[in-house]
Amino acid sequence: MYLEYKKGCKLIQPKAEHLKYWLFYYYRIKRQFHYCASEVGIGWRWQADFIVCTDKDATEIEIKVSMSDLKNDVIHKQQKFECLNNIREDKDFIIYKKDRIPNYFYYCVPEKIAIKAYEYLKDSPYGLIIIPNHHYYDNDFFWIKKSSDKFNKEYPTKLKDLVVAR
Repeated sequence: MYLEYKKGCKLIQPKAEHLKYWLFYYYRIKRQFHYCASEVGIGWRWQADFIVCTDKDATEIEIKVSMSDLKNDVIHKQQKFECLNNIREDKDFIIYKKDRIPNYFYYCVPEKIAIKAYEYLKDSPYGLIIIPNHHYYDNDFFWIKKSSDKFNKEYPTKLKDLVVAR
């Protein structure tokens, strides 16, 4: 599955590994963020695809390459989203709220599903990052199409420790 690009160059359809690579390249190499990690086990039933921490906040980025993948994520991780949205009140959620819940939450998708993903997420509190098809050839690493709401007002110290350990 290839897409034609100008002057006969071909691009492969991006997979999750490609998107993860470009997130690492942007945050770790270009922006010089010291705390970046993928596949971080946060505990309490979920694992983050990609986390970036600064000294002020932590951002979780969930990578999705198809609309069915994005829709399934919303369905299967309902408890995670309830926790992010402060709907759940039981003790397990309260324990993780202070130190493991990211300040911001984004979905990262390839450009081929960007319009559908935006329509699906436009009324949600989650942000949307788009990796353009031409990212192999210039410096447009990604676009933030929709900003995330702030889910956690406190700095998640345990989350940063998990990123450092990873």
